[in-house]
Amino acid sequence: MEKTLTPIFVFAAGLLLASRAAPRWALRRPALMGVLVAALTAWGLIALRGLPVELMPNAASETVTVSVAVRGGMAPTDVETLIVRPLESALGDLPRLKSLFSNAKKDRGAVTLDFHPGVDMKRVTAEVHERVDRALARLPSEIEKPVIAHFEENDAPVYIAAITSERLSSEEVRRLVDERIKDALLRAPGVANVEVGGGREGKILVELDRARLVAYRLSPHKVTALLGRRNVAVQVGSVESATRVAPVRVAGRFKGVGDIGKVVVGRDAGGGTILLENIAVVRDSYLEPESLSRLNGQAAVSLYIQKESGANTLRTVREVEKALDAAWRALPVDRGGLRRVVVSNQAQGIMTAVVAVRVSLVCGVLLILLALCLFESERRSTQRVAGGALGFLLVLMVGGALFKVGDAPLEPLYLILLAVFLFTAFFDPDVRPGLIVAGSMPLSALFCFLLFQACGITLNVMSLFGLALGMGMLVDNATVVYENLTHKNLGPPGPAARERALAGTEEMVTPLIGATITNAIVFVPFLFLSKDIQDMFTDVAAAVGASLFASLGVSLTVVPLLTAGIPLRGAPRWPAVLIRWGEKAARAGGRLAGGWDYCKGKGASLVAAARGRIEKWGEWVAAMWRRRRSPALENLLPLELAGLFLLLFGGLWWAGGRGGAKAVFLAAAVATTAAGFMALRNYARHWPSVLRHRGAVLSAALLLAATSTLVLFKATERDFQTSGALDEFVVFVELSSGAKLDVSNAVVADIEGVLARDPEVAPAVLTAVSRIEGWSSKVYVTLVHRAERRWTTEQVRDLLREKLKNVGRDRDGNAFVHFSSPRTGQEIGVRLLGPDYAVLEELAQRVSSELGKIKGLADVKMRYRPGRPEVLAVVDQERAARAGLSTESVAETAHALMRGLRATLYRSGARQTETIVRLRQEDRANLDALADLPVLTRGGSVRLGEVASLRMSQMPNEIYRENKERFIEVTANREGLSLGRAAEEIQKALDRMEFPLEYRAVLEGGVRDMARALAQLTGGVLVMVFLVYLVLVVLFESLLEPLVIMSTVPLCLIGVAAGLILFGIPLTTGVLVGVMMLAGVVVNNAIMLLDHLNGRTDPRRPLGERLLEAARSRMRPIFLTAGSAVLGFLPMMLDTSEAGALWRPLAVAMVFGLLTSTVLTLFVTPALTYFLLEDLPRRLRVFFPEAKKPTAPTEPAVG
Repeated sequence: MEKTLTPIFVFAAGLLLASRAAPRWALRRPALMGVLVAALTAWGLIALRGLPVELMPNAASETVTVSVAVRGGMAPTDVETLIVRPLESALGDLPRLKSLFSNAKKDRGAVTLDFHPGVDMKRVTAEVHERVDRALARLPSEIEKPVIAHFEENDAPVYIAAITSERLSSEEVRRLVDERIKDALLRAPGVANVEVGGGREGKILVELDRARLVAYRLSPHKVTALLGRRNVAVQVGSVESATRVAPVRVAGRFKGVGDIGKVVVGRDAGGGTILLENIAVVRDSYLEPESLSRLNGQAAVSLYIQKESGANTLRTVREVEKALDAAWRALPVDRGGLRRVVVSNQAQGIMTAVVAVRVSLVCGVLLILLALCLFESERRSTQRVAGGALGFLLVLMVGGALFKVGDAPLEPLYLILLAVFLFTAFFDPDVRPGLIVAGSMPLSALFCFLLFQACGITLNVMSLFGLALGMGMLVDNATVVYENLTHKNLGPPGPAARERALAGTEEMVTPLIGATITNAIVFVPFLFLSKDIQDMFTDVAAAVGASLFASLGVSLTVVPLLTAGIPLRGAPRWPAVLIRWGEKAARAGGRLAGGWDYCKGKGASLVAAARGRIEKWGEWVAAMWRRRRSPALENLLPLELAGLFLLLFGGLWWAGGRGGAKAVFLAAAVATTAAGFMALRNYARHWPSVLRHRGAVLSAALLLAATSTLVLFKATERDFQTSGALDEFVVFVELSSGAKLDVSNAVVADIEGVLARDPEVAPAVLTAVSRIEGWSSKVYVTLVHRAERRWTTEQVRDLLREKLKNVGRDRDGNAFVHFSSPRTGQEIGVRLLGPDYAVLEELAQRVSSELGKIKGLADVKMRYRPGRPEVLAVVDQERAARAGLSTESVAETAHALMRGLRATLYRSGARQTETIVRLRQEDRANLDALADLPVLTRGGSVRLGEVASLRMSQMPNEIYRENKERFIEVTANREGLSLGRAAEEIQKALDRMEFPLEYRAVLEGGVRDMARALAQLTGGVLVMVFLVYLVLVVLFESLLEPLVIMSTVPLCLIGVAAGLILFGIPLTTGVLVGVMMLAGVVVNNAIMLLDHLNGRTDPRRPLGERLLEAARSRMRPIFLTAGSAVLGFLPMMLDTSEAGALWRPLAVAMVFGLLTSTVLTLFVTPALTYFLLEDLPRRLRVFFPEAKKPTAPTEPAVG
């Protein structure tokens, strides 16, 4: 299903239009509202079960690949000339074509077409088919049928399996795979390509004797044609009798391999028949191996399965496993000890990441629920239990982050705690207010799943992350409505309570709409960004936007209905059985207390020494605490102390050994946190000083904001996006061009030995499957689960890089080993474009040398292997003409004798085997044998050496082209260097080089993506700030007050910069998206202050007193909403799993930005408000004395 955001826009528009009538409709039809909520809940659960699951957003594919295989092989330069260029000419002018990428290898040519977004891919694919069909006439006859598919040849396999056997040879296993398994996998939905590695392909080999071919004047083409005409079975008609019809069939199929040798291929001079067995040896054998495969050092046959672009990974893998299981069961009962091992399964990595987000989501919901119960309940016992549980969860989360506790043991605990609170709310009315507000989260989430289904959005890391981000903001609307309703004293449930709830809800419709639009409008700039960024973050924007508007609908309907219809106060009514258990627990507690008194009496001498100090410290804490104003906040002391302890202990433990700068910064963060707690605790006492020294406060805030902005955008390291390291990587092995398979086999065996026997590496390796292919080989390494190994994936890779840096050099001086992720490939690329490969090779060598000098870059590789040896036969046109030959006829004969021709298919039962006709190995083994190849003429035959000269030459292994232009790419990986710094260093190196005319270098890979994404998102941040300002101007009908509100945006940058430095996170696209979201969230705090100042204070009073009243009254809801948001983001920020690197930067930006903006808003916003509304007009009257004087006093109130 194609992704579209139209349903979300339609839902938002409809909700805004119906927002005035929604509360009245819900409160006056409670039964119908209950039925509707139940139906939507059930529908949301059904939609949730049906949503596809992916790792990342699955963008619509705009890529088509045309792949053409060559029978027998061909030089890459010939593939480029004869296949790739004609295809480029035929396809290069397709409408809305963005780029055209081609490559030519010795056995295939491929052209990949990348189209602009929004193109109709069905129509484009049909036109590609038509143009390729028309171009077939210009392509050589040796090609196979072109394959046109929605996948790229370099796409990583989504599924790799290895098959080994205790009794069968690799060739026998390969035959079973080719005949019974491969075709079944190709038929599975979503599968684009299946490659088989290892073993040798079974063939019926007809090996001709060169001397007898010459003696009997036979050509390989004639022998091939005769075999094809002999092995046929054709139905020619039917005969009828009185009662039935019998078909007539001419049967000539070979019944055994021996029948092939009995085929008559000619007549000798005496008229006798010449049988095939007279001139050739026929045997059921195998072709020479072109690749090998091993699993953990044991010979194996491996399957590499690629999915179609746009296909769902989990669904494709599920279908692959289903097809593989069915094919496995269909194998003979005696399978020869076959064993199947799954080496790589992308579905497992996807589920690991999704589970990590799900755990963060559940934990965030639980933290928000506890915070709401802490603030909304009235009984001290409930508050203490909620505060204690909240502190326990925070300790558990930080401890899990520090000591790498996995998600699996924590998720059941979160669910148990959630169930306990739901059970408690059923009997205890004091817990219900928090549950009413928190209930907006699951209802909104379920409605989001409905919108996901309508929009074609999958459940992936980004959409779930957006939903988790939205959870922190979902309770804002519900909290505002509930707080306003509690001030209305609704009374007992009934019609009167519903009418008062209606009046209270209607008062909040306009502020709620304004806040929701302000929060959601930050995503408007995403509509104008590049498709890459849209593909990455559209699901986040859709999830947050859908959840916000769903929360608005729930807050206007469900929250007032529950508030007016459920008893929210009173004594708990526990079941008798629970009361009995409670009494038993109390008696047990009494006995424990008695035992404690006994022990205390025995140890009185020790306790007395410390009692004085403890009591003195306790009295000081109690005296400080009694200064608090809010009863609900009194129970936060254990929580604050636990938070400060964890921040100090955890931070110092984390920063240990990482340099003094971070330790100093961390100490400053701890001191600032403690000072912030003390300042908020004595907020009213500090208030006069804030207004009295408002110039200093504003100057300090401006200096901090400006410094943080410079640090964030200029001094912080830059990166495209942090990628979650999964438990897999690939070891690439490259040798000299033309290296024999035996040499590659030996080098890979050395690598396998390190993986299997090295005491540091071996414990971390689960499986290693090798794919050995001449000069280029791969080892797919899968590690054990992160909790079971000492190092991260990156650390294992770095350790291996050091141990393998000289491997294979004793066998091949050009041996080169490098690493890459099977998902992402290498991170940095420099693409050199120009017409001549010799010049490009020289430039690429210079670029490789320059990149190798940059500290922090590893695996520098030139994606080009020159000098592959070849034997070049140059036809002498004059001699060939005298013999009646052409270059084409000479080439076709040599090809038939050397590589062989496919004559027919030999069938034995269900097995089909190709029959290949070619010369014996000894007749084509060396240059002398090649010179003696017989080429038939009209009058006899000539030797190949008589009409062509043979000499050694060189050819490239592969030829790469982009937009019909050759290129060579130099790639590298980072090793402790940010992408931004790497780009700067590489660009400096390129600037020092001189390039000839028609040659240029461009940065590719993550460097190019990062530069484009950061530039666009930085512009998007500015556009978003302007849009938020416009919305606020419309809401407040003022130009100055929105400026006060917008001052909270730069304040959040202080926390963002501090968080990035503290966690060592670079400035990434995720961080900038977090800043954009923050701009729509942090303004809510200032909106609350100004709304209360304008609507609920007496304008005749001094402005200072009005500001103090607004700040005091709104401090609780400000901390409640901001605290809920921070608690919702906290689990993702503390997620230390390797997949958590995908969302941790955004969560860090949100948490630290919200914290600093919320705290500073209570000081900076009142000071700025006073400056703009009092000081600025007074100073303007110096220049405009005729301006009207204010009626209210201008001096700030003190006290």
